[in-house]
Parts: sequence; C-alpha cells; structure tokens
Amino acid sequence: MAWLRAFPWVWMVAGTKGVTEVTTFDDRERAFENKFAREQEVKFQTLARRNKLLGLWAADVLGHREEAATAYAQTLVQTVLSGDAQGEEALLERLTRDLETRVSPAAIRDKIAELSQQAMAHLSAPSPTG
Repeated sequence: MAWLRAFPWVWMVAGTKGVTEVTTFDDRERAFENKFAREQEVKFQTLARRNKLLGLWAADVLGHREEAATAYAQTLVQTVLSGDAQGEEALLERLTRDLETRVSPAAIRDKIAELSQQAMAHLSAPSPTG
C-alpha cells in the first residue's frame, strides 16, 4: 500500500457494496452539512422560543390568562413554520394590529429584539443534566 503513504488523505472503507474511497474532502463536506443542519435547528428553536415568549407577553398585555394566553402564544409560534422574512413581517403586523392601542410598533420591535436575545441565551446555556 505504497500509494496510501503517498496520499495519506485517502483511505479505503469496506462496505456492504464493496470498497469505497473516502477522502478528507468527503469528511469536510459531511462536517459542513452537519454544521448547517445544526445551525438551522438552533435557528428554528430560537425563533419558536422567542415567539412563544412574545405571545405570552402580548397575551398578558391583552389581559389573557392561562389557556387563552397559551393559545395566543401558540398562534405566534406557528409563524416560525413559514421560515422566511414574510413570517417575520406577518408576526410584526399581527402584533401591531392586536396591540395597536396598548403598545407602539417601536416598543413591539424592541420587545422582539429583547426576547430574541433571551431565547438565544436560553438555548446556548448548558443543560442542567450535563
């Protein structure tokens, strides 16, 4: 296996369909794909948590309690499913419409920013189990 010494970044893997050549490029590609998938998962979780917190805050401002507050928050969490800028705009429009006489649009944007930071901090905090 002199060629293996000449090309140390290539190694052979025996699989069920024969021998497959695996390179560091394949490993790097897999690592980038895994990193991208994890970043997307964290982004989704952060937005969902932020929208839940935002919904609970808005429900409190509107005077909703318990199940009504939870249901209202859940409707805002659903905007994460759209996953695009239109979802963010729809969220802002919904809150502006619902809270128009109680909270200004600027205050809503500030609350969105505050709760985004809080959601990121919560998700990046180490878990209590390990």
